[in-house]
Amino acid sequence: MTGIRTPDGKTVTEVIADADTREFTFPVASLPEGKLEIFARLTGPDGGTTAEAAHPLRKLAYLKGEVWLAKNDQTFMVDGKPFFAIMEWSAREDFLPGVNVFLDWVPYRGTKFVSPALSHDSYLNQLKKNTSISSTDEAKIRKRVAEEMKKPELFAYCFCDEPEVFGDTVEALNAIYKIVEDVDPYHPLLLSNDTIYGVIDYADAGDINGLHPYPAPDRKKKFNDFAKVLNYLEAFQSFFRTRPHKQALTWLAQGFDYTNFAAVNTRIPRYIELRNQHLLSFIMGGRGVELYNSLNSHYPEIGIGLAEHVKEINVYAPVLMEPSANPELKLSLSGFRWTARRHNGELWLFIANVTHEENRELAVTLPELGNRKLKVMAENRTVQAR
Repeated sequence: MTGIRTPDGKTVTEVIADADTREFTFPVASLPEGKLEIFARLTGPDGGTTAEAAHPLRKLAYLKGEVWLAKNDQTFMVDGKPFFAIMEWSAREDFLPGVNVFLDWVPYRGTKFVSPALSHDSYLNQLKKNTSISSTDEAKIRKRVAEEMKKPELFAYCFCDEPEVFGDTVEALNAIYKIVEDVDPYHPLLLSNDTIYGVIDYADAGDINGLHPYPAPDRKKKFNDFAKVLNYLEAFQSFFRTRPHKQALTWLAQGFDYTNFAAVNTRIPRYIELRNQHLLSFIMGGRGVELYNSLNSHYPEIGIGLAEHVKEINVYAPVLMEPSANPELKLSLSGFRWTARRHNGELWLFIANVTHEENRELAVTLPELGNRKLKVMAENRTVQAR
């Protein structure tokens, strides 16, 4: 048999089935709100228990502004509706219009906000270096989160940035994550990794990942070889594909210049390099972006280019939240990645070159197009299908 019970052991619903049954359905409306437990019990011929397994379960009351990740593809759901996250982590003076989530202590210019309560606190950041969290520290964390979760425009908590670089321990982050999740199950936690091993080590310490390998732009090249971007995207998706706890991918591109930090022979990424990273991340399953930009007024790549790109992402957002389409599409060359979506009766194709070769002429065969004209987004032109 299998069923759901309260913490005190009272069974509130159950299903009795034979040992070969692999799938069960329970009514939800009648379940009490709060912490529960789902269990399965195998009984022998004499009626005695031969094996039992149990797993925590929770039924939550509705909270206005609640955010969760869709189980099938990690799409953000806000108040039960799909939401494409265009997040930004920058100074207020570098805010890009069109962003819908901003890292700040309060909502800024009509956006939702990512709270820095867990990331911009020196006390908490010291705790992250430990290998365990004391009961006293846990009580302080619970109190802080209980206060923060009441803010109706809260989207997520910024948890940690590059924990593998700053010495945050897996033990501490996992423990703090469980504490925060227990107090506030309505809002996800955001972390960012800049290494593949960091993604693996801290896989259970967050719900959103602002992945960012930051390929170094060579100032002598117009367009750099960003094969590293594809390597990270493929490794991320491959790792989380079979894990029960998943993270939503929100690519975090380098919107600043390392020259300002005494680096040499480098530059800020060109607008097209930033744009191509984002487009490739959408093709590879990204559920949003996290813009990390500074000194917009000094860099046209950001102040002009990225500002226009945010407008473009807003156009793509409702399309990218549609389920993947699977048209009979063939590409004449290897070295490309693609995805397709159907939205409002139109087919949208996203195709990206992932090699460093220039002037590659690609033939895309898609019979359903016939001889119609296609609009090329953000380029003010059309192409004729044959």
